[in-house]
Amino acid sequence: MNDSAPTQPAQAGPKRFAPPSIEELNGTIPGYELSLMFNLDDTGALYRARHTTLDRDVCIKILPPPPEVENGGYIESFRTEAHTMAKLHHPNIIKVYDSGETTGGLPYFVMEYVEGSILRRMIDFGQISMEHVLGWIPPLCEALQYAHLQGIVHCDVRPSNILLTFDGEVKLANFRLSRVSAHGVPGFAASTVHAAPEMHEEGTVIDYRADIYSLGVVLYEMLTGRLPIGSFAPASTVAGVDPRFDDIIRGALQPDRDARWQTALDISTRVCQIRDYPASGTE
Repeated sequence: MNDSAPTQPAQAGPKRFAPPSIEELNGTIPGYELSLMFNLDDTGALYRARHTTLDRDVCIKILPPPPEVENGGYIESFRTEAHTMAKLHHPNIIKVYDSGETTGGLPYFVMEYVEGSILRRMIDFGQISMEHVLGWIPPLCEALQYAHLQGIVHCDVRPSNILLTFDGEVKLANFRLSRVSAHGVPGFAASTVHAAPEMHEEGTVIDYRADIYSLGVVLYEMLTGRLPIGSFAPASTVAGVDPRFDDIIRGALQPDRDARWQTALDISTRVCQIRDYPASGTE
């Protein structure tokens, strides 16, 4: 790895859709009673709901409506993603229980409801400690490694898709869910600064190393409270953290994916080394 920090281009902000109100949704998803919308971004809106038969809290994600000119590909892709995601069983990946379409035609997922917070909020409020970094990054890596071994790329690893339980567990949510063949999958024009360079252009073939890049952005943001945009300063300079983090981040954020860390466990192993063998003066 060279000593110069990779450069990441600035990206435009996400486009949001106007989500339905609780009143508009209740009665359109049989068996569920919605009570609160608690998050909204470019991928959809999250609602707290109650499964009326099982009497348990769940999270329902309402996706944006299909494009006006729809040839069936949007809904078919959604159904494939829901089916695949329901098969992912890992303690650090949000469980998917059900999926379908509202009576108004909006796709939805029914997922595990997590009592806790979102990493995005903790970063924004400056609540991330070194204990959090060392405790949460390894299980996130393990969750990604598990998904990658199933042939799945998350495609949207960022703090707003990382949930934190009151018990201190970390959960990866909101897979855009690209199933990878031996030759990768066609990309889509990403609009988030956490996306790998190869995801910024429509039709580019992507693979699991896009998630490794995104995790590097998340790690830098957790350590510094900043995004690694442009010719960014090393985390050790910005936040006074162990310089070994600089090597981890540099390896994850290489524009050339062949030069990046090649598995999520490459990051986990090095973070665990920092945790288990702290440098003098960093304990």
